[in-house]
Amino acid sequence: MSKVHLKINGLNVEAEAGSTILEAAKAAGIRIPTLCYLKGVTASGACRVCTVEIKNV
Repeated sequence: MSKVHLKINGLNVEAEAGSTILEAAKAAGIRIPTLCYLKGVTASGACRVCTVEIKNV
């Protein structure tokens, strides 16, 4: 699979094309707070805890 290059908190990160920003950050050892993956919590995508800002698209 092809790779994409992005910058998260000033760090250059390489990730698999098609992965989410959350997956790319986790693979690079960068923690983005989220509630969706907590045991016993149903993911709804409504809390916005993991909201990120995207620049230079």
